[in-house]
Amino acid sequence: MYSSFPGSTSNPSNVALGGYATQSASSYTEHYASRSIDRNKDTNFMNNSCSTTDFADSPWWRVDLLDVYQISSVVITNRGDCCPERIIGAEIRIGNSLDNNGNNNPRCAVIASMPATLTITNACKMIGHYVNVVIPETNRILTLCEVEVYGGVPKVAFSAALGGHANIGPFNTDKILVYRKVFTNLGNAYNPSTGIFTAPVRGVYYFSFFYHGGTDHGTALSMFMNGQRLATASHRQPAGYAANGSNGVITAVERGAQIYVTLIGGTWGGFISNNNEKRH
Repeated sequence: MYSSFPGSTSNPSNVALGGYATQSASSYTEHYASRSIDRNKDTNFMNNSCSTTDFADSPWWRVDLLDVYQISSVVITNRGDCCPERIIGAEIRIGNSLDNNGNNNPRCAVIASMPATLTITNACKMIGHYVNVVIPETNRILTLCEVEVYGGVPKVAFSAALGGHANIGPFNTDKILVYRKVFTNLGNAYNPSTGIFTAPVRGVYYFSFFYHGGTDHGTALSMFMNGQRLATASHRQPAGYAANGSNGVITAVERGAQIYVTLIGGTWGGFISNNNEKRH
Protein backbone atom coordinates (compact mmCIF):
# COMPACT_ATOMS: atom_id res chain seq x y z
CA MET A 1 0.00 0.00 0.00
CA TYR A 2 1.30 3.44 -0.85
CA SER A 3 0.15 6.96 0.09
CA SER A 4 1.68 10.42 0.24
CA PHE A 5 0.98 14.13 0.74
CA PRO A 6 4.17 16.13 0.10
CA GLY A 7 3.31 19.16 2.24
CA SER A 8 5.87 21.92 2.68
CA THR A 9 8.12 22.66 5.66
CA SER A 10 11.25 23.84 3.83
CA ASN A 11 10.37 27.53 4.41
CA PRO A 12 8.39 27.58 7.65
CA SER A 13 6.36 30.66 8.49
CA ASN A 14 4.91 31.95 11.75
CA VAL A 15 1.60 30.08 11.67
CA ALA A 16 0.53 31.49 15.04
CA LEU A 17 -0.26 34.86 13.44
CA GLY A 18 -3.46 33.56 11.90
CA GLY A 19 -4.50 31.63 15.01
CA TYR A 20 -6.80 32.21 17.97
CA ALA A 21 -5.23 32.67 21.41
CA THR A 22 -6.75 32.05 24.82
CA GLN A 23 -5.44 31.66 28.37
CA SER A 24 -6.41 30.74 31.91
CA ALA A 25 -8.14 33.31 34.11
CA SER A 26 -6.80 36.86 33.99
CA SER A 27 -8.01 40.05 35.63
CA TYR A 28 -5.60 42.14 33.51
CA THR A 29 -8.01 43.61 30.96
CA GLU A 30 -5.27 45.04 28.72
CA HIS A 31 -3.14 41.89 28.72
CA TYR A 32 -5.39 39.40 26.95
CA ALA A 33 -4.08 36.26 25.25
CA SER A 34 -3.84 37.60 21.70
CA ARG A 35 -1.26 40.20 22.82
CA SER A 36 1.26 37.36 22.45
CA ILE A 37 0.60 36.88 18.73
CA ASP A 38 0.34 40.51 17.61
CA ARG A 39 3.88 40.84 16.09
CA ASN A 40 4.78 43.31 18.87
CA LYS A 41 7.87 42.07 20.75
CA ASP A 42 8.02 44.99 23.19
CA THR A 43 9.13 43.42 26.49
CA ASN A 44 7.89 46.29 28.66
CA PHE A 45 4.75 44.99 30.33
CA MET A 46 3.45 48.50 30.97
CA ASN A 47 3.20 49.13 27.21
CA ASN A 48 0.36 46.59 26.94
CA SER A 49 2.30 44.36 24.59
CA CYS A 50 2.21 41.16 26.65
CA SER A 51 -0.40 38.66 27.78
CA THR A 52 -0.64 37.53 31.38
CA THR A 53 -2.67 35.28 33.63
CA ASP A 54 -3.47 35.73 37.30
CA PHE A 55 -1.46 33.89 39.93
CA ALA A 56 -2.94 30.40 39.92
CA ASP A 57 -2.14 26.70 39.92
CA SER A 58 -0.86 25.59 36.48
CA PRO A 59 -1.55 28.83 34.56
CA TRP A 60 -1.63 28.30 30.80
CA TRP A 61 -1.77 30.02 27.42
CA ARG A 62 -2.83 28.38 24.14
CA VAL A 63 -2.96 29.23 20.45
CA ASP A 64 -5.31 27.37 18.12
CA LEU A 65 -3.53 27.27 14.75
CA LEU A 66 -6.88 26.53 13.04
CA ASP A 67 -5.31 23.58 11.20
CA VAL A 68 -2.65 20.92 11.70
CA TYR A 69 0.94 21.96 11.00
CA GLN A 70 4.38 20.39 11.01
CA ILE A 71 6.01 22.59 13.65
CA SER A 72 9.76 23.18 13.55
CA SER A 73 10.24 25.67 16.38
CA VAL A 74 8.49 27.80 19.00
CA VAL A 75 10.04 31.17 19.89
CA ILE A 76 9.07 32.83 23.16
CA THR A 77 9.78 36.45 24.10
CA ASN A 78 9.70 37.06 27.85
CA ARG A 79 8.90 40.11 29.95
CA GLY A 80 11.91 42.41 30.30
CA ASP A 81 10.97 45.27 32.64
CA CYS A 82 10.50 43.02 35.65
CA CYS A 83 10.73 39.49 37.03
CA PRO A 84 11.89 37.53 33.95
CA GLU A 85 12.46 34.49 36.18
CA ARG A 86 8.71 33.90 36.35
CA ILE A 87 8.85 32.02 33.02
CA ILE A 88 11.20 29.36 34.46
CA GLY A 89 9.56 25.94 34.50
CA ALA A 90 7.12 26.68 31.68
CA GLU A 91 6.41 23.78 29.34
CA ILE A 92 5.61 23.94 25.63
CA ARG A 93 3.09 21.33 24.57
CA ILE A 94 1.94 20.57 21.03
CA GLY A 95 -0.82 18.30 19.74
CA ASN A 96 -4.38 17.87 18.54
CA SER A 97 -6.21 17.32 21.83
CA LEU A 98 -8.07 19.80 24.01
CA ASP A 99 -8.08 17.51 27.04
CA ASN A 100 -7.18 19.57 30.09
CA ASN A 101 -7.29 22.67 27.85
CA GLY A 102 -4.59 21.16 25.65
CA ASN A 103 -2.11 20.83 28.49
CA ASN A 104 -1.99 17.03 28.17
CA ASN A 105 -0.56 17.14 24.66
CA PRO A 106 3.02 15.89 24.12
CA ARG A 107 5.72 18.09 25.59
CA CYS A 108 8.21 19.76 23.27
CA ALA A 109 10.39 21.61 25.77
CA VAL A 110 10.77 22.93 29.30
CA ILE A 111 12.12 26.44 29.80
CA ALA A 112 14.85 25.90 32.38
CA SER A 113 16.48 29.32 31.93
CA MET A 114 15.94 32.53 30.00
CA PRO A 115 18.82 34.31 28.22
CA ALA A 116 19.49 37.99 28.69
CA THR A 117 18.05 38.65 25.23
CA LEU A 118 14.66 37.61 26.71
CA THR A 119 13.95 35.44 23.65
CA ILE A 120 14.38 31.68 23.51
CA THR A 121 13.95 29.38 20.52
CA ASN A 122 12.78 25.84 21.19
CA ALA A 123 13.21 23.23 18.45
CA CYS A 124 9.94 21.29 18.22
CA LYS A 125 9.78 18.72 15.43
CA MET A 126 6.14 17.88 16.05
CA ILE A 127 2.74 17.91 14.36
CA GLY A 128 -0.11 19.73 16.04
CA HIS A 129 -3.25 21.86 15.93
CA TYR A 130 -2.65 23.52 19.31
CA VAL A 131 0.43 25.00 21.00
CA ASN A 132 0.29 25.48 24.76
CA VAL A 133 2.58 27.16 27.25
CA VAL A 134 1.85 26.01 30.81
CA ILE A 135 3.61 26.24 34.17
CA PRO A 136 2.58 23.04 36.01
CA GLU A 137 3.20 24.42 39.50
CA THR A 138 1.13 26.02 42.25
CA ASN A 139 0.62 29.78 42.65
CA ARG A 140 2.41 30.83 39.46
CA ILE A 141 1.76 33.59 36.92
CA LEU A 142 2.40 33.24 33.18
CA THR A 143 3.41 36.32 31.20
CA LEU A 144 4.31 36.15 27.50
CA CYS A 145 5.28 39.11 25.34
CA GLU A 146 5.31 37.18 22.05
CA VAL A 147 4.94 33.57 20.94
CA GLU A 148 6.01 32.63 17.41
CA VAL A 149 5.22 29.17 16.03
CA TYR A 150 7.16 28.28 12.89
CA GLY A 151 5.93 25.49 10.67
CA GLY A 152 4.22 24.43 7.49
CA VAL A 153 1.89 21.85 6.00
CA PRO A 154 3.02 18.44 7.26
CA LYS A 155 4.63 15.92 4.93
CA VAL A 156 2.71 12.66 4.97
CA ALA A 157 3.71 9.49 3.12
CA PHE A 158 3.89 5.77 3.75
CA SER A 159 4.72 2.62 1.86
CA ALA A 160 4.26 -0.85 3.33
CA ALA A 161 3.90 -4.54 2.47
CA LEU A 162 2.54 -7.60 4.22
CA GLY A 163 5.98 -9.20 4.29
CA GLY A 164 6.86 -12.89 4.00
CA HIS A 165 6.05 -15.28 1.17
CA ALA A 166 3.03 -17.19 2.49
CA ASN A 167 -0.45 -16.90 0.99
CA ILE A 168 -3.04 -14.80 2.84
CA GLY A 169 -6.50 -16.29 3.35
CA PRO A 170 -9.02 -17.34 2.40
CA PHE A 171 -11.15 -16.11 5.32
CA ASN A 172 -14.85 -16.60 5.89
CA THR A 173 -15.39 -12.84 6.27
CA ASP A 174 -13.70 -9.68 5.03
CA LYS A 175 -10.41 -9.04 6.83
CA ILE A 176 -8.43 -5.82 7.19
CA LEU A 177 -4.92 -6.38 5.89
CA VAL A 178 -2.14 -5.37 8.25
CA TYR A 179 0.94 -4.26 6.32
CA ARG A 180 3.65 -4.87 8.91
CA LYS A 181 6.72 -4.33 6.72
CA VAL A 182 6.95 -0.55 6.60
CA PHE A 183 9.35 1.07 4.15
CA THR A 184 8.36 4.71 4.71
CA ASN A 185 6.05 6.33 7.26
CA LEU A 186 6.51 10.12 7.19
CA GLY A 187 4.20 11.71 9.72
CA ASN A 188 3.63 8.36 11.47
CA ALA A 189 0.05 8.30 10.23
CA TYR A 190 0.07 4.61 9.30
CA ASN A 191 -0.30 2.10 12.15
CA PRO A 192 1.50 -1.18 11.32
CA SER A 193 -0.28 -2.89 14.22
CA THR A 194 -3.79 -2.30 12.85
CA GLY A 195 -3.28 -1.72 9.12
CA ILE A 196 -5.12 1.60 9.38
CA PHE A 197 -3.92 4.96 8.04
CA THR A 198 -5.37 7.94 9.95
CA ALA A 199 -5.11 11.20 8.04
CA PRO A 200 -3.29 13.78 10.20
CA VAL A 201 -4.35 16.69 8.00
CA ARG A 202 -7.15 17.51 5.57
CA GLY A 203 -6.23 17.43 1.90
CA VAL A 204 -6.28 15.50 -1.36
CA TYR A 205 -4.56 12.11 -1.10
CA TYR A 206 -3.45 9.46 -3.57
CA PHE A 207 -3.73 5.83 -2.45
CA SER A 208 -2.80 2.67 -4.32
CA PHE A 209 -2.47 -1.03 -3.57
CA PHE A 210 -1.03 -4.04 -5.42
CA TYR A 211 -1.29 -7.81 -5.18
CA HIS A 212 -0.14 -11.07 -6.73
CA GLY A 213 -2.28 -14.15 -6.23
CA GLY A 214 -5.41 -16.06 -6.96
CA THR A 215 -6.04 -19.50 -8.45
CA ASP A 216 -8.77 -21.68 -6.99
CA HIS A 217 -10.23 -18.97 -4.76
CA GLY A 218 -9.47 -15.87 -6.78
CA THR A 219 -8.39 -12.58 -5.22
CA ALA A 220 -10.43 -9.53 -4.30
CA LEU A 221 -9.25 -6.48 -2.35
CA SER A 222 -11.14 -3.32 -1.50
CA MET A 223 -9.94 -0.03 -0.05
CA PHE A 224 -12.24 1.73 2.41
CA MET A 225 -12.39 5.15 4.02
CA ASN A 226 -14.48 5.31 7.19
CA GLY A 227 -16.39 2.22 6.06
CA GLN A 228 -17.11 3.52 2.56
CA ARG A 229 -15.58 1.62 -0.35
CA LEU A 230 -13.12 3.66 -2.44
CA ALA A 231 -11.66 1.13 -4.88
CA THR A 232 -11.59 -2.60 -5.64
CA ALA A 233 -9.23 -4.90 -7.54
CA SER A 234 -10.11 -8.54 -8.20
CA HIS A 235 -9.68 -11.48 -10.55
CA ARG A 236 -10.31 -15.22 -10.82
CA GLN A 237 -7.89 -17.17 -12.99
CA PRO A 238 -8.22 -20.80 -14.19
CA ALA A 239 -6.71 -23.40 -11.86
CA GLY A 240 -2.92 -23.35 -11.94
CA TYR A 241 -2.65 -19.73 -13.03
CA ALA A 242 -2.02 -16.58 -11.01
CA ALA A 243 -2.15 -12.91 -11.84
CA ASN A 244 -1.23 -9.46 -10.59
CA GLY A 245 -3.66 -6.67 -9.82
CA SER A 246 -3.74 -3.11 -8.53
CA ASN A 247 -5.92 -0.09 -8.12
CA GLY A 248 -5.64 3.45 -6.84
CA VAL A 249 -7.68 6.52 -6.07
CA ILE A 250 -7.22 10.27 -5.63
CA THR A 251 -9.70 11.59 -3.10
CA ALA A 252 -10.40 14.42 -0.68
CA VAL A 253 -9.77 13.34 2.90
CA GLU A 254 -10.73 15.02 6.15
CA ARG A 255 -8.39 15.03 9.14
CA GLY A 256 -8.98 11.93 11.25
CA ALA A 257 -10.39 9.83 8.40
CA GLN A 258 -9.31 6.19 8.47
CA ILE A 259 -8.25 4.34 5.33
CA TYR A 260 -7.56 0.62 5.10
CA VAL A 261 -7.57 -2.33 2.68
CA THR A 262 -9.59 -5.52 3.18
CA LEU A 263 -9.23 -8.97 1.69
CA ILE A 264 -12.76 -9.97 0.67
CA GLY A 265 -14.03 -13.10 2.38
CA GLY A 266 -13.51 -16.33 0.41
CA THR A 267 -10.55 -14.98 -1.58
CA TRP A 268 -6.83 -15.14 -1.02
CA GLY A 269 -3.71 -13.26 -2.01
CA GLY A 270 0.00 -13.73 -2.28
CA PHE A 271 2.35 -10.73 -2.17
CA ILE A 272 0.31 -7.62 -1.41
CA SER A 273 1.64 -4.09 -0.97
CA ASN A 274 0.02 -0.80 -0.08
CA ASN A 275 1.09 2.75 -0.81
CA ASN A 276 -0.24 6.21 0.00
CA GLU A 277 0.45 9.71 -1.26
CA LYS A 278 -1.08 13.02 -0.19
CA ARG A 279 -1.07 15.99 -2.54
CA HIS A 280 -2.38 19.56 -2.54
